[in-house]
Formats: sequence, structure tokens, C-alpha cells
Amino acid sequence: MGNNFCYDYPACLKGEIELEFDVSAAKYGYLYSVYAIPNLILPLFGGILFDKYGNRVCLLWFTSLLMLGQGIFTFGGYKMKYWVMLLGRAVFGIGSESMYVGQASIVSDWFMNYEMPLAMAMTSCIPLCGSFIGGSIIPRVYYHNAEDLDVSQQFGNSFLIGLLVTIFSLCTMITIYFLDRISEEHDTKLLNEMKGIHTSQVSKEKDKKSNVEDTIYSNCEAET
Repeated sequence: MGNNFCYDYPACLKGEIELEFDVSAAKYGYLYSVYAIPNLILPLFGGILFDKYGNRVCLLWFTSLLMLGQGIFTFGGYKMKYWVMLLGRAVFGIGSESMYVGQASIVSDWFMNYEMPLAMAMTSCIPLCGSFIGGSIIPRVYYHNAEDLDVSQQFGNSFLIGLLVTIFSLCTMITIYFLDRISEEHDTKLLNEMKGIHTSQVSKEKDKKSNVEDTIYSNCEAET
């Protein structure tokens, strides 16, 4: 949810950003361009990283990048430095889109068959709720006590809400990390137990077959 909550920050304060940072509509668009440009190819490499290092580790990396990017963006708001905000959006974008690869992968591990459509729908629905909440809250935070704050504090405070949301997302990801690890260990243990039971049954069948053969051989020798 932190991804979608923070993604539309520029749109929520478009007029204010253009006015207070003295940027044209074209320069305002850079806030979305620097987000999008890295993701022309990064999700591909992100998929390779997920294959090499696993879902848990990579999701933790990319969620941390998400939080770091929003932190830089917030710092740029407090300092009224537009280039710092652009840097924050670029880092945010690097972590953001690659997360979708990991989300789809980990959902496919946790759910199966008829459970999958609902799980995938939830991964789309919940983040969009973040967009809705962000669009409602951010302008109100910006204008809250505006007469007592300078412009940098207004921007910084409104961006800080997004940083707190991304910190919450990171905490959630850490929880998922340990839950997935425990689940994997449990599944591995269960699989090993099932293999042990199967091996034991096969061994018993072999012993039984061997005993029958010995009995038949003994009977044949007795008759001769």
C-alpha cells in the first residue's frame, strides 16, 4: 500500500509544487519521468534477482529502497530542493515496480488453484485503497495550520506521512519475511517426514517380498 500511497504525491499537490518550487508543467512532469525511466528495464533484472536470491530477500531489499526513496523525497520537501525530490522519486521508482514481481511470485507460493484469483485481486485492491487514502489526506495535511507554518514545513509534513506509511510497509514486509521462512521450514520438514514414511513402506514391502521368496524357495527345496 505504501507504493500507491506515495506514487500520486505530485498529483495531489500539483499546483502547489509548480507555484512554490517555481517549476513549469514540463519540469513538474519530471517527477513522474524519473520514476518511470528506470523501470523500463529494471523489472526484468528484478526478476533475475528474485530467481537468484529468493522472494523474501529481494522483497525486503526493494521495500527498503521504497522507504529510502520516500525519505529522500521528504528531505527535499523540507529543504525546498527540487533536485533532491527528483532523486527521491528515482530511488522510489527503483524499489516500487520490482516489488510487483515479488508480490506475484510470493502469492503464487502461498496460494493455489481456486485461491489464486482472490489473492491476486487483493494485491491489486489494497494498494489502490492506498491511492484513495493518499489523495484524501495529503492536501489536508498540507493546508493544516498553514498560517503557522512556512512552505517548507507544509511540504515536508505532507511528505512525511508517506514516509511513515512506507516504514509501516517495511515492518509488514519483515513480518512476511519471517512468516514465509517459517512456512518454508514447516513444508520442508513435512516433506522430509513424508519421504521417510514412503522409504519405510518401500523397505517393508521389499522385506515382505524377500520373505515370500525365501519361503517359496524353501518349499521348493523341501519338495525336491
